[in-house]
Amino acid sequence: MVEGRQHYNVTLGILTLAGIAFALQQTMVIPALPALQRELHTTTTWVTWVLTVFLLVASVATPILGKLGDQYGKERLLAITLGIFLVGCIGAAASWNIWVLISFRALQGVGGAIFPLSFSIIRDEFPREKVGVAIGARAGVGRRGGSSACSRPRPSCSSHGGGQSSPWPSRWSTCGCSHAGRCCSQT
Repeated sequence: MVEGRQHYNVTLGILTLAGIAFALQQTMVIPALPALQRELHTTTTWVTWVLTVFLLVASVATPILGKLGDQYGKERLLAITLGIFLVGCIGAAASWNIWVLISFRALQGVGGAIFPLSFSIIRDEFPREKVGVAIGARAGVGRRGGSSACSRPRPSCSSHGGGQSSPWPSRWSTCGCSHAGRCCSQT
């Protein structure tokens, strides 16, 4: 048997799994913020940095690592990015105080480069007729994986499950529909 390239679906599965891991790390911390504040004996101001530093580092690192991927190899930079992301995840899980947690969440933010690197790998490695479907599948699955942790119906949303209650103040919730809450009354 001639050894060839791995199947495109395997590559797409790996890239999608990496994107879901990042998306979940981005959103799943939100409901945990009050517990983190209690457990780490800190203020609301400091505990919000757990999310803020993650998003800030992701915003800065994503274009930089995307460009470095173009220069030094997308697969190489994706592996480095995933390694840094893994170190950040392990460190955040073992954090003993808020400053250590914030530091490791900053390392996790580097994982934002997963998105441009995976889209570039798909564009470069997949056959032309499969690129559109692969990018659509990759973007859709990664987006839904992250948004499902935070998307909660508003109690006042009459057209999309209005009877469900949410533990979050209405200004923090979305109705979960494609209108991003615009169909819901603002309470």
